[in-house]
Amino acid sequence: MSVKSASGQHTLRERNLALVAQEVFAAPTPLSRAAISQRTGLTRATVSSLVDLLVDAAIVAELSPVVSRGAGRPAVPLVPARGTYLGLGLEVTVTTLSGVITDLTGTELARIEVPHGPSLTPADAMTALAQIATATNRPRTADFPVIAGVQLALPGLVDPVSASVKIAPNLGWHNLDPVDTSAISAAIEQLTGQLPPIRIGNEAKYGAIAQTIDS
Repeated sequence: MSVKSASGQHTLRERNLALVAQEVFAAPTPLSRAAISQRTGLTRATVSSLVDLLVDAAIVAELSPVVSRGAGRPAVPLVPARGTYLGLGLEVTVTTLSGVITDLTGTELARIEVPHGPSLTPADAMTALAQIATATNRPRTADFPVIAGVQLALPGLVDPVSASVKIAPNLGWHNLDPVDTSAISAAIEQLTGQLPPIRIGNEAKYGAIAQTIDS
């Protein structure tokens, strides 16, 4: 019974951490701990404890306190941390191969785009994307930055669960089950010492998600 209780408490804390982080990341202007408490319904003590964990993990950063006109301590605005955790986006289109690195703030740190010919094979594409991944990243010499994950966008009928491509007609690709991304993984690991997960998806769906986030 105690094991189930501990598991439930751990899961609840993870959910609350995600909830608080989501509020910080989605806010158009920086929020204070008190504001997050009002938005989420969590107690101020709980929010403060969760924010401290996010700050210690370099996921959230604190700005300089803002003195309010009313009584009470100055509010500390909270924002996504810069340059700590990175995401690498890779894309294959009918004419180009590209890669972009962003941090938790959505700031674009590097971008590379190169053209490719009409007879691009899956193996050639992965080799070229591995070179792009290397060029957009830099060696890791401290605790940060961490490459949290890699998203690979492909123009075809993609199954993200099995990491396979049933068909990409404009590229002439068929039945890649799964897509062999080992060259990309090896390149990143050799440069940074990290082996982030690589997830694949349809380029149009990823584009729609990106537009939703930007808006």
